[in-house]
Amino acid sequence: MDFHGTGSSGKMSVESAANLWDSLMAKHKNAGTKLISPSMALQKDETMMQPFLDAVSVKPDCIGVHIFQNSIEGVKGVLDHYKTKYASYNCLWITEFAYANYQNGAHNYGNVGETDALAKQAVQLFENDDMVKAYFISDADNGDNGALTPSHNGKTLSSLGSTYKQAISSSSSKRSNHALRHVRRAAAASRRSATPEEQ
Repeated sequence: MDFHGTGSSGKMSVESAANLWDSLMAKHKNAGTKLISPSMALQKDETMMQPFLDAVSVKPDCIGVHIFQNSIEGVKGVLDHYKTKYASYNCLWITEFAYANYQNGAHNYGNVGETDALAKQAVQLFENDDMVKAYFISDADNGDNGALTPSHNGKTLSSLGSTYKQAISSSSSKRSNHALRHVRRAAAASRRSATPEEQ
């Protein structure tokens, strides 16, 4: 809600976002659903989350986080921002993370070695942080090496998909179980969306 660009939901005011959230999410909260906040596209440079949290009457239970960085230091920087600023929630969901550098309008994606290495390091970081309750790699348009299956065909795992699956399979936490189901769903969704020629 804090950014307008390709693939985004569009920038909106805090008031509009809060009103929309309250109108859509109250019934779910009242039914006992745990709510995850919207994630901020501007990552650690965000300025909208706290005003949003102050404005909504239906409070989320956990803070959603997007992390698109091209180094583990960058990942840690985003994570540290949310851990410090929203410590009272004691709950972060990394709803998307990937190797990507969007600085200054660039879309710099890593090579196979870089994307694989970052995925492995990020999983270790998230698994060792008690405030991170769940994490999911982004299987969207994050460059040639950023898909979990080659060209999103769902037939086999890519190098990144295999690396990510191995990293999360080595842990028995609830977080990694969420992530593993996400890999399986992404592969199944890719198979469903493939054309007959691709299948």
